[in-house]
Amino acid sequence: MSTAKTTVAVTGATGQVGSATVRCLAQQFPDIRVRAGVRNKQKATMLQNLGPSVEVVQFDTAIPETLTKAFTGANVACIIPPNGPNRIDHTIAMMTAAKKCEVKHVVMVFGPVDRMPKGSLMLKEVAPAEVSDASISDVLFSL
Repeated sequence: MSTAKTTVAVTGATGQVGSATVRCLAQQFPDIRVRAGVRNKQKATMLQNLGPSVEVVQFDTAIPETLTKAFTGANVACIIPPNGPNRIDHTIAMMTAAKKCEVKHVVMVFGPVDRMPKGSLMLKEVAPAEVSDASISDVLFSL
């Protein structure tokens, strides 16, 4: 039997959806490691205070090596697509890095959109082996 802890990498961990995801994982599942990916570690003080199971790492799609570092050794990636005009490009970069790092499960986490009840999230598991520009666009535009 393996004694290795499950590691869940969460992108966008200082945003509303990302920080709520990290907080929930840390509080509800204390036996897992949560790797909180952030662009600016100085904005992540409250994440660092969640306990020893939370590791804050730099995560910036403009710096590919930070993606690799964040996803290496993770069993699960919770990818929260960013807002903005480059949303698809950033999401493709994250999915490609997760695939390269052999992450077993990738969960796309979407924050509230117009058609969703207030306070709800949408989760969709995506098989890393099937990542392509088209599949990412399909997931993002199906909302």
